[in-house]
Amino acid sequence: MILKDRQKAEIIAKGIIAYLRKNKNENLLDLVVDALERRALRDNYALVTSALALTEKEKEKAKKLVEKLLNGKEAKIRFGEDASILDGIQVSYRDQIWDLSLAGQLQQFLKNK
Repeated sequence: MILKDRQKAEIIAKGIIAYLRKNKNENLLDLVVDALERRALRDNYALVTSALALTEKEKEKAKKLVEKLLNGKEAKIRFGEDASILDGIQVSYRDQIWDLSLAGQLQQFLKNK
């Protein structure tokens, strides 16, 4: 039974990777994995995404910001990178997203223009 489940999981994983490659989105694989983990576990994980890798000092600032956004609630934090956000960060926790990125601000500006 476990072997069959693992084989099914391998087929699904190959399909996801093929889809990402086909659409030239391979760089999103880590974010997809994080999203799947959060959905499957429904744990207290927050994902902080930045354009570039954060320094330890920036990670500490991000942790404090996440705690503030969650009204003092403690959450495990994972860090990811996505150059398309340009600058700033995006924070996602369960079904909530706080877009504090430059790309998000530009998008909002163009939407309201």
